[in-house]
Amino acid sequence: MTDDVLLKAQQYLNEGQEPCDVADQLGIKRDTFSKAIRTGRLHNIKKRILSTKSERSEQDNAAPMGMGTRNVDARLAASIGQ
Repeated sequence: MTDDVLLKAQQYLNEGQEPCDVADQLGIKRDTFSKAIRTGRLHNIKKRILSTKSERSEQDNAAPMGMGTRNVDARLAASIGQ
C-alpha cells in the first residue's frame, strides 16, 4: 500500500468505519488490510465500550482511595449519607 492509500485508510478508520468496509472502498484485499493493522501500519481506532480486565486493574490500582474507588466524589457523598 502506498503512503497515500495508508493515509486515506487511516482517515476512514479514525471516522469509525469498519476495517472490512474501508478495504472494500479502497479496493484492497481484506487480508492485506488486516495485516497492515496487525503490523502497525494502520491503527483501528474504535471506541471501546468495555475495558479489559488488565485496564480495570490498572485504574483500580491508581485510584486515590484504593481498589474499586475511582469515583471519589460519590464515595465521599455516600460516606456522609448523600
